[in-house]
Amino acid sequence: MVDILKVFAAAIAGTAEHPFTSEQVACKVQVLEALARSAKDRRIVEIAELG
Repeated sequence: MVDILKVFAAAIAGTAEHPFTSEQVACKVQVLEALARSAKDRRIVEIAELG
């Protein structure tokens, strides 16, 4: 996961190409949002909940 975030940060900074499609990026962002909410709420969060 850390490697993915480093590649994403480099792409934003313009120092690297982003190797993922827009759809893949959206999916990864949803996963990160679910992880953050899960940690905050101390429960399992389904991607479908994010709406």
